[in-house]
Amino acid sequence: MDTEIEIKNGDFIEISYIAKVQETGLVFDVTDESAAKEHGLYQQSHTYKPIIICVGRNDILKGLDA
Repeated sequence: MDTEIEIKNGDFIEISYIAKVQETGLVFDVTDESAAKEHGLYQQSHTYKPIIICVGRNDILKGLDA
């Protein structure tokens, strides 16, 4: 059974992402440890995990919070 969930402003959601510069494909931020290592962004002191954001409140990059 395929269920669609409508996400609207004010909803809290958990996301994982790999953020890239659109023009070059350069990865500049990730929420996944293996992706951080793959793209040379790994920092041992950082905790890699999905993040929780509130939709429509500019908690994340503009292109993701539309």
